[in-house]
Amino acid sequence: IFFLLILLIFQSCKKTVKKKEEEGLPMVGLISDRNLMTKKVITEGDTNAYYELFYFFIETSGCEDSVMYYSKIMAEKYDYKRAYFDYQYGFHRKYGIDLSHDKYNKSDIAKMNKKGKAIILEWYNLMYKRGIITKNELDSCLLGQ
Repeated sequence: IFFLLILLIFQSCKKTVKKKEEEGLPMVGLISDRNLMTKKVITEGDTNAYYELFYFFIETSGCEDSVMYYSKIMAEKYDYKRAYFDYQYGFHRKYGIDLSHDKYNKSDIAKMNKKGKAIILEWYNLMYKRGIITKNELDSCLLGQ
C-alpha cells in the first residue's frame, strides 16, 4: 500500500509538471538549488530558474541589486521582455520610488542622485531602442527628469 501511495504521488507530480509546461506556466518550486538556478540563468537564459531567483530576491529584503543583476542578464543577453520591467521594478525599489500602478512608468528621477539618474535613463533608452517601450512611454518615463 505504501509503495502504491508513493507511486501515485509521483504520477500526479509528473502530470502537474507536464500540464504547466504545456500551458507555458513557470514551474516555480521545481528547481531548489540557487547555485544551479544562477548557472541556468547566466549560461542558458532559463526562464524557470529566473522566476525562482526573481521571486526569492523580491521576498528577501535588501536584495534589489540581485534582482537588477539577474534581470539585466535576462534582458540584455537573452532579450527576455519581462526582465526589462523586472529590472525597472528592482531599480524603483532600490531608490524608494513609488511603485503604485499609475506611476510605474513615471519615475520621479529628479529626486535621485546623478548616478541613479544615469542608470535609469540609460535603461529607459535601451528599452526604447529594443522596442520594449514606445516613444510616448519613453517620454513619459523621462518627465521627472
